[in-house]
Amino acid sequence: MNDEDRQNALADVVELARLLHALRGLSDEVEALLADAMKIARSSGLSQALIAEAAALSPGRVSQIVKSDGAVVSRSQVHDRVYKITEWPSAALRTYWASFPGRMTMPPYPRRRPTPGR
Repeated sequence: MNDEDRQNALADVVELARLLHALRGLSDEVEALLADAMKIARSSGLSQALIAEAAALSPGRVSQIVKSDGAVVSRSQVHDRVYKITEWPSAALRTYWASFPGRMTMPPYPRRRPTPGR
């Protein structure tokens, strides 16, 4: 391996470490945004069970989050930040979205009817 190859290998390590640390920070921000979004949804009259299904969390966990202290930002602030976050890495994250079991269950997103035999 020559010096250029070693330098490129080290550059890959640095860039991937930078990306990993950035993604961890983004993960923390998204978790806080999700908590705010659940609090906003609950305060708008949605049931904790419905929020739990949409978030793919247990109703007990949603109850803990909704009852927790902390400043809640406005729904428009949450929505704007979520839009900005999802537009940037959407292609890279699309691979992982398929494993998320949450779903919208309010109109215009009707509940899926169970298929026979399930």
